[in-house]
Amino acid sequence: MPVILLVMFGVYAAFVVLWRVYTFNNCEDAAKELQEHIQQAKADLTKKGFKFDTKA
Repeated sequence: MPVILLVMFGVYAAFVVLWRVYTFNNCEDAAKELQEHIQQAKADLTKKGFKFDTKA
C-alpha cells in the first residue's frame, strides 16, 4: 500500500510540474521594457565614465 501511494504521489507531482511548464506565460512586453531600461542605464553610466567590457 505505501508503495502505491508513493507512485501515485510521484505521478501527481510530475503531472503538476509538466502542466505548469506547459501553461507558463511568456511576457514579451515586459522583456522589451526591461531591455529599454538596461539600455538607458548603460547610457547613463557611460555618460558618468563607466566603460563596459563587451567580451562577456
